[in-house]
Amino acid sequence: MVIVSTNAYFRNGLSTLLSETGAQGVIFDRGDDFCIVTRPEVLSALMYKENSFREFLLHDFFMINKGLPLEVIKNDVVKYYSGTRVSKTEPMKLSSREETVLSFLLEKRSYAEMSELLGLSAKIVSNLVRSILHKLYIPTLASFFNIVRRWHHLTSSGGVNYVEKQ
Repeated sequence: MVIVSTNAYFRNGLSTLLSETGAQGVIFDRGDDFCIVTRPEVLSALMYKENSFREFLLHDFFMINKGLPLEVIKNDVVKYYSGTRVSKTEPMKLSSREETVLSFLLEKRSYAEMSELLGLSAKIVSNLVRSILHKLYIPTLASFFNIVRRWHHLTSSGGVNYVEKQ
C-alpha cells in the first residue's frame, strides 16, 4: 500500500491498520477532508510522470472522508479492493467532454479558451467545470488547484518523504 500524505498520524495509523489486510493500492491525501483511493496498477503508470494527476483522476477510484474512524476507512478500503461497492462517496465517472475540460483546466486555460476550442458557450463550459468539481467532491475551483499543487508537491522528488510504502 502506498499512502501519500503529509499527516504522519493519518499515514501511520492507516498503514498499520491496512498492513494486516494485504490490501495493495494508492491512497492520496488531498489535504482537505477527503482521500482518493485507487488500485495498485495505477501507481506505476502515475508517479513522477507528466499529467499524472489527470491520469490519477481518470482511473477507477473512490473517496474516503478522513473524518471517519480509521477502522471504518480500513473496512471501506478492503471492500473496494475486493470489488464491493463501498459507499455513496464513490464518484461517478467523468464523461469524455468532462475529461477534455479537465485536461484544459490542468493546462490553466480560461473558460473563453475552452469555449472556443470546444465550440461551446462559456456557460456550458462553466457547467462542465461545476459538474467535474461536484463529481470529485471539490467545492471550488480554488480548492481544485490547491489539490493539484499538493499532488505535484507530494509526488515530486522533494515529496518522497511523505510517501509511506507497505
